[in-house]
Amino acid sequence: FTDLPGAVEINVFSQDDPDVPPIDPEALTATHRVLVVQPGATVDANARFNDWDADVEVTDVDIELLGDAGITDGLNLNTSFQGAMGIPDGAVLFQTLTILSTGDDPNFIDGTITGGDDVGPIGPTPARYENNLLDIDITAEQDLAIEQIELRARNDGAHATVDVAVAADMTVVIGDLDSDDDEVDSFTVTHTGDGALTLGLGSTSTIDPDDAIEIFGSVTGTTTLVITGDVDLSDDLLVNVDAFQLNEGANLTLTTTQFLDVGEAGFTSN
Repeated sequence: FTDLPGAVEINVFSQDDPDVPPIDPEALTATHRVLVVQPGATVDANARFNDWDADVEVTDVDIELLGDAGITDGLNLNTSFQGAMGIPDGAVLFQTLTILSTGDDPNFIDGTITGGDDVGPIGPTPARYENNLLDIDITAEQDLAIEQIELRARNDGAHATVDVAVAADMTVVIGDLDSDDDEVDSFTVTHTGDGALTLGLGSTSTIDPDDAIEIFGSVTGTTTLVITGDVDLSDDLLVNVDAFQLNEGANLTLTTTQFLDVGEAGFTSN
C-alpha cells in the first residue's frame, strides 16, 4: 500500500494488540489495518492491503473517510497466499471490511471494492490471489457514494452480508452490487437508520440469477433499488423496500405481493 498523499494516515495493528479481538487462536499472524483519509484527501491508486509475507494475512480493514475524502480506482483485498498450493493451515482469509463515512462533506470510493483475482508476479511484486469479501459493514454519518462492490469467496456455498447504517438526512449510494462470483450463492443486505440507501442491482453480468437474495430495508429510512438489465427477484426476500428505479431497457420480475408491497407510485424509470 504505497504512493499515498501526506494527509493519509495508516495505522497497522498486530493481532496481539489488546484493542483488537482475536479472530482465531489457530490462525496465522493476522493483521488488522486502519486507513484514515483526512478531510479533502484522496488516495489516487488502486488501494491494496495484502501482506507479502507468507505467514501473515490481513483479516480486517477499517476505512474512515473524514469528509470530502475518498479512494479512486477501487479497493483490492486479494491475498498473497499461493492459490495453486491451497490455503495454509490456520488461515482464516479476509473477514470484515468496515467503512465509516463522516465529516462535513460527502465521501466516495470510485471503482470496485473486490476480493480480487489471481494475478501472477509482476517485477518485484509477488503473485496475488482471490480473497474472501463476504462481510461489509458501512456506517454513514455523512453522504457516501461507492461505485461498485464485488462479493468474492474462495469456497463454494458462501453467504455474504452487507450492513448499511445511515444517519438521518444522509444517503449511501452503492452503484452496483456484484454477486456473480461462482462461489457466492447468497447474500443479505440490511439497511438501518433514518437515512436513505440506494442500491444498484445489475443484470446477469453482475447478479447471479441463481443466488438467494435477501434485502431488508430500513423501517424509518428510505430504501431504493436501481435495476439495470434483466433482474428476477420473484424468488427472493424483499422487506421494507420503498422504491424501484428502472434504468432504460431494464426488465424487472416481481411477484404480485412484492409489487403491491411497494405500490405503483414506488416505481420510476429513467
